[in-house]
Amino acid sequence: MLQLNTLRLKPIHIVWVGMVIAIAGCTSPQAQMRESSPPVTTPTAVSPTPSTPEDALEQAQDWLDLLPGETVRDLSFTQTGALSYQGTILLSEIPVSTSSDGAVTYAKRLIVSPTSPSGRYTILKACEEVTDEGLCWAIYKVDRTQQTVQTVSIGKYGGLDWVQWSADDRYAVFLEKMEGTAWFIVMDLQSGKSSISDEMPTQPELDSFTWTGDRTFTVTLADQSQFQGDIEIYFPPK
Repeated sequence: MLQLNTLRLKPIHIVWVGMVIAIAGCTSPQAQMRESSPPVTTPTAVSPTPSTPEDALEQAQDWLDLLPGETVRDLSFTQTGALSYQGTILLSEIPVSTSSDGAVTYAKRLIVSPTSPSGRYTILKACEEVTDEGLCWAIYKVDRTQQTVQTVSIGKYGGLDWVQWSADDRYAVFLEKMEGTAWFIVMDLQSGKSSISDEMPTQPELDSFTWTGDRTFTVTLADQSQFQGDIEIYFPPK
């Protein structure tokens, strides 16, 4: 019989293994709960290498590169560095990071997520370089219905290029992995707020991810136990 580990996403603890921290600009899984996304800044210290699309945990998803002069999923990255949607400018410039002296680095490449079920939302990762050598520090949520772009956080480095959308377009589930440790991150797509779980005891098998309800999901871990998430415990219905 499979062992069940139940994730209970709420402000102060989860039944599965420990506490859950609400983040908007997460700096570590142990950070205190806080809201709103801070400006994107470049760390002064050398940072660990973030997860890459080649990571063995990451299942193939249709995350696409978007370079200046190109259009992907109705989003255009202009030669002047702007982001537009069907001819409407959403961002005139796309910052990636800001150095200690105030110098801003702007995106040279964007990574575009699959769209949400209705086609309303897309996640963009803004990258410092055209190649994979540059870090993609800044994360943006595009809302096509409202024609807005919001800076959001997905863990410390933007998570893997992997997302699962709830059927009603209200929530998205991401995975952050660093130095052999993995966390699930859940985002409320209306507010842009997110929460991060404690680290999982073993690695998740992402191809086993299954929505078991409108707000619940399960994933098989490497030890064949079941990780269960309940979004409404943290984001209760109003």
